[in-house]
Amino acid sequence: MDSFVGLEVPVNEGLLVAEGDTCAALSISPQALRKEVEENRMFSIEFQNREYYPLFFSDKQLSRDELAEVCKALERLPSVGKWLFLTNPSYSLGGITPLEALKQRKFKQVLVLAYAFADL
Repeated sequence: MDSFVGLEVPVNEGLLVAEGDTCAALSISPQALRKEVEENRMFSIEFQNREYYPLFFSDKQLSRDELAEVCKALERLPSVGKWLFLTNPSYSLGGITPLEALKQRKFKQVLVLAYAFADL
């Protein structure tokens, strides 16, 4: 959990959602969600004293297991760093975001990039 001042846009656009919405979208309990975060398979971001979870965790076009493995590779980073890694285009991926690359089944490339990014 990290706090980041510039999150008004992602929260207002619904890119970051509350715990209840995340649990409903994934059909899991709050306890299961917290366990996913503790195990670094997911992450949350604090904004205005509330926890928010990236909406992409419930994207059916993404493999939850692959996304979880990428999150584990990024575990040493603050949550905002994970968010930025996953949502910003990467030259190494041909100018697409790691999330788009995962949708295109480029898991191994994203995972290698995640480990390299976490080591910077």
